Amino acid sequence: MILSHKIRIYPNKEQEQGLVKACGCARFAYNWGLSEWTKQYKEGLKPNGYKIKKQFNAIKREKYPWIYESPKDANQRSFNYLQKAFNSFFKKRTHYPKFHKKGIKDSFYLSNDVVNYPSLKGRA
Repeated sequence: MILSHKIRIYPNKEQEQGLVKACGCARFAYNWGLSEWTKQYKEGLKPNGYKIKKQFNAIKREKYPWIYESPKDANQRSFNYLQKAFNSFFKKRTHYPKFHKKGIKDSFYLSNDVVNYPSLKGRA
């Protein structure tokens, strides 16, 4: 069963900038979620990825309008990955989740319907 595809691409400058923005938005959302999770946990609350994603969506238009320059999936899927990281941590399979750093394994998620996103389109 094929779970994913790895495809080598050769982007032009404009496409490369779109990819870098998408990676940055994904990293920002993950790091924001991790800091919010830690803060809520220290306050005695029971955070989860879904609640934190709802919080982020409620404030992103006012505080982080630049997030709309990249595909929606790039920042939304980060909260699923955060939940998965904490699930692994709670099952004692891995360490406490760490903040993602720029330039180290940069990646983001795209669903099949987003491949034609304007900043990622090729030139004919």
